[in-house]
Amino acid sequence: MQRSAAVLRRLGRTSNLLARSLRTQGSTTAPRRAGLEWATTRRAFSGCGPKDPADKPLPPVADDAFSFEECRAFLDVENPTEIEKQNARQLVLDVLESPALQSIMGIQATALMLVAEKLKDHEFTIQVYKALRSKKVQSSPTTLSVAAEACASTKGTWETALDVVEQMHEAVHLMPVSVDIYENAIASCAMSGRWINGLNLLDSMAQFNVYPGSDTWKTLVKTCLTKNEQTAAMTVVSKLQGIADDIDFDVDHVLEELLLVAIETHKGNFAGSLLDAMASQQSARNASWFSLRSTKTVELETLTSEQQLALVDELAADFNWLALDTWLPSLGFPEYKPLRGATSGRKTDFKRALHIYSILPSPSALFCNALLLCCGRHGLLHEVRGILASHPRPDITSYYAAIRACRSSVNDAYEFYEEAASRAQPPLHSHPKQAYTAKDLEIALLNSLQRARRFNDILVRVEQMESSHDAQILGAVLHAHTGLENWNQVVETFKEIKVAGFECTPYVYSDAMIAYVNLDQARTALVLYAHLESFDRRLMKHPAVVEAAFYALRSSEDNISAIMSLFRSLDFSAELSPLNAAGAAHLLLAVATTPSQSDRRACLEEIWPVLQNVDSLFVNSMGLHTHVFDAALLVAAKAGAIDVVEDIIAFGQVKNLPLTGASYSNIMLVYAMPPLHPNGSWSWEKPPEYPNRFQYWWDAMQEAGVKPSYETVTALLAAIRNGIEIGMTANHVLWAMENEWNVQLVAIHCEILFHIWHQELKLIVDKDQATEDQTVVAQNALDLIERMAGDEVENLNPRAVFLAAKCGRHAALALGKPATAWLRPLVSVAVHRTHNVDELLQALKYSSEILLALELLEEIGVRHVSMNSMRHALLTCRRDDTPRGMQRLCEYVRKNGNIQLDGATLANLEKNLARWGEDPRQEPWRSTLFGSLD
Repeated sequence: MQRSAAVLRRLGRTSNLLARSLRTQGSTTAPRRAGLEWATTRRAFSGCGPKDPADKPLPPVADDAFSFEECRAFLDVENPTEIEKQNARQLVLDVLESPALQSIMGIQATALMLVAEKLKDHEFTIQVYKALRSKKVQSSPTTLSVAAEACASTKGTWETALDVVEQMHEAVHLMPVSVDIYENAIASCAMSGRWINGLNLLDSMAQFNVYPGSDTWKTLVKTCLTKNEQTAAMTVVSKLQGIADDIDFDVDHVLEELLLVAIETHKGNFAGSLLDAMASQQSARNASWFSLRSTKTVELETLTSEQQLALVDELAADFNWLALDTWLPSLGFPEYKPLRGATSGRKTDFKRALHIYSILPSPSALFCNALLLCCGRHGLLHEVRGILASHPRPDITSYYAAIRACRSSVNDAYEFYEEAASRAQPPLHSHPKQAYTAKDLEIALLNSLQRARRFNDILVRVEQMESSHDAQILGAVLHAHTGLENWNQVVETFKEIKVAGFECTPYVYSDAMIAYVNLDQARTALVLYAHLESFDRRLMKHPAVVEAAFYALRSSEDNISAIMSLFRSLDFSAELSPLNAAGAAHLLLAVATTPSQSDRRACLEEIWPVLQNVDSLFVNSMGLHTHVFDAALLVAAKAGAIDVVEDIIAFGQVKNLPLTGASYSNIMLVYAMPPLHPNGSWSWEKPPEYPNRFQYWWDAMQEAGVKPSYETVTALLAAIRNGIEIGMTANHVLWAMENEWNVQLVAIHCEILFHIWHQELKLIVDKDQATEDQTVVAQNALDLIERMAGDEVENLNPRAVFLAAKCGRHAALALGKPATAWLRPLVSVAVHRTHNVDELLQALKYSSEILLALELLEEIGVRHVSMNSMRHALLTCRRDDTPRGMQRLCEYVRKNGNIQLDGATLANLEKNLARWGEDPRQEPWRSTLFGSLD
């Protein structure tokens, strides 16, 4: 082994000095062996122990204690046999296990390392080095060099390589800084992906004014790129450019070789940044004081035309159209004229891509695929067809991009899918950004079906697949069930995804939370949201998940503190807003459901200034929209905050937001309502403050030709209720919403209509008093009650039933109809739709009505009412002239259960009985009402 012999010859110059110090038998023969001499007796090479020169040195150990002669003999053999190698390995292992190893001298330790090196087993070499280090044996320069070379060839030894460098620094008084050791250490770190340690070693070399060779720079840059650390790679490039005048190789050629590294690692963006850095350096070097102007070009001396075309493809594969537009003249197309006057952006970059495509004589399949993927992202189906027609070799990636471009055009998507089965070819070159498979084609087709809202087709297609056990396919199934509102199936699919161990996307979590809310499990949805905090906090701030969280909070009670806490936790300074338009609308609608009007206003005054600065909340792919704007107007209207409404209107005018029916309706609603009490409630006894403004916006809505919605009807009815003249009556509005506007009747409309009609009918005592107009009103009231019972009114609530009962009594009197005309349908509504009989019974003023309602309830099968309702029923008997009504109520109590009455109620009942001449201690009063009087 030439290197081993050369090392030992260099060490031979000190052999005589060492021979005189040996005290063991046979040591005097060592200097006479050919080429093998002793190293040194200095403490730094004599083994373990403190390095302080004042310490007493250990006595030297004989050669035979460490098989030195055998090691020398093995090193002298030029081509050892396998048996000799095995014997040498065992020899070294025996020495390493020797108790006297800590007393080994430098030349002896070096011999062990050289034997390990000659065995060409790098792991064994590192094992020997570690054994020597564990005994604190000071390493010689040769030992360090051999160990560093072994680390450079063995993966996972970067820590040992750093230890070698550290030992070199400690022995700097004995040896100069070795560039080879540094290079091997950097290579070892690079092999293990430890790019940060490689950068630190570069900085360490710079402190000694030494620098590695060109290969080391390339190796470190490649490591950074492999780890997706492009910023670190550019840092290495900057360091290299900074020492261009201090090194003995051509930096420009190395940078050009780094372009090839970028191609090899598929880092087009790094290639673009590197071209920028090369241009800046060449421009600075070539600049002179008399230059009139400089052209932005890079002179590439070593790259062939094929390599330049590969660089074009790499930039295109990374969609780096701006860099390609800038550097195409330097990449073999000197006549190319960059696209002028266009700044960087999604649309302008796509124009650059088409411009470049038009001038390339024969774009490669890789370039065409990159352009197709860009078209697919933008949904440009026409351009896709043109590019596919001239594609040199369409593959799966080509058709994946084509199907993506179809978006909701399902027929076109099916056409491309079938064409891919017959025409798609295997790609000539693999690229990580164009490595789409047949499964990706299937998923792209499912996405097209989802965009077209053909959810049943998704489920049918998945059932036909041979294997649907895939995260993306199961996600498509979950989204399909969400679109079909199969909430139980959404939850089951979500559980299947979690049990399978697949990673859930934010949209999967969002749909699952929405499903739980629609299954009346809002608390479970919020628990799932809280689970994300321990799982992945980034998911908690994803717009889709935040949207679902606010949707869940809308369905929770006493949620205003949780709503505002979640809102305040969002970071709106980030590039991507954590709130999308749907999430912002849910946030505002959740605030709108808050019972306190003062809380609504306070929350809106905190929320709206933040939302109005997020432009993405007011625009989508279709243009400007008013979803968030309308929700903010609704909150302000419900809070009675006229000043806030006018601020929101001014914002909409600045943004040029197109007003919708909801926009006009919410504006009208705030002007239709009366002023607020200091306690925050409506002052119904006072008229609205700005009736003229209501009329202005109603006229503006009609002039704009905006079709009224159910919110518009709510605002119009509220205006009529509060005395604003709008040229229409409640009957006219009801007729128009059914015959002209096609607006669905909802509970709030019923509430306001019954309130208005009750005010018109409440003075009627019998049929003869009713005017013609009142007769029409009365008939409309009874008709509306019948419609409520016939499921024509959405979202009925107990309040609507209560007001209907108050109005129905007077309507029946005006028409001369019995109480069953209005009470029977209301009993049906209370039992089957609102599931609240109490509100109905509380609205009844006479015992005859109460008894009739109880009979009707028994017919339906309801025999138990609440204690409060029975107290109210007994108290209505105070208006009777005879005790007959109370007797029938006592019979009802005896038949259906006992009743417990408070003292005040009993006192009132006792007065009534006394007025009728009845004794509370007699039956039926005693056993049902006054049993405690005994």
